[in-house]
Amino acid sequence: MTIEQKVNTAVVYNVVFQEVIKECGEPARTYGLQALVNGEVAQQVLDISVNSVFVHNLAKKFTEQQLSPKQLLEVVEEFIDVEEVSVNV
Repeated sequence: MTIEQKVNTAVVYNVVFQEVIKECGEPARTYGLQALVNGEVAQQVLDISVNSVFVHNLAKKFTEQQLSPKQLLEVVEEFIDVEEVSVNV
């Protein structure tokens, strides 16, 4: 595999958001991730967190580590569990 081929198959994780209505009727913004391969959405997980910094940090880490899009949901769930533990301590 040449360097050019490796760059072309790089996975880039982007943060996406959506506006939702909470149970109490108030609006909220939730953040999720899209895994892009060659500019195409290969996988996405929406509604990860209302904490944009947390999700942006995941996007940066996953892009740097070239996380496989196939592993995205499983790894996000693990990070959410860790975040919940650290918030509740």
